[in-house]
Amino acid sequence: MKPLYFLTKNIASITFLLAFIGYIGLAIHAILVSTGRPPRYLMVPVDLVVVVHILMVWWFRYDWQVAQATRLS
Repeated sequence: MKPLYFLTKNIASITFLLAFIGYIGLAIHAILVSTGRPPRYLMVPVDLVVVVHILMVWWFRYDWQVAQATRLS
């Protein structure tokens, strides 16, 4: 029972850490775009972090179920 709790807690922590990193990356990109210097090289890693975060949320929190994620049930 302990290893499952440890794994669950770590996955949740990683998911929220990725969200935080993604928001920081998007904010930095928005600031740089507003100054007229849009760096394309920054968006690829930020996009990857955001996509991994979204996939982890769908997998871990909603178990790949649309009805559970949108509360249609």
